[in-house]
Amino acid sequence: QGWDQGWDWDTLRWSGNNVTYQPRQDQSGYTNWYTFGSAHANGFQMAFCDGSVDMISYSIDPETHRRLGNRKDGQTIDGKAF
Repeated sequence: QGWDQGWDWDTLRWSGNNVTYQPRQDQSGYTNWYTFGSAHANGFQMAFCDGSVDMISYSIDPETHRRLGNRKDGQTIDGKAF
């Protein structure tokens, strides 16, 4: 099933509670439907509202990651923070 099929656990990700759902590399047998991650060893690709895509490190600061997922707070984030 592709991303265009609508809401599903394989397309939904969460950045609101990063203590529990910190980004991590995909691993066989590990299932945490809310966690951002990929098969890449150093990080995952994140698409932004301006159309850009950046590699985000798995060691991103949890507060920075949470703020990247919230456009309604009106706060800017320095691009060097991730």
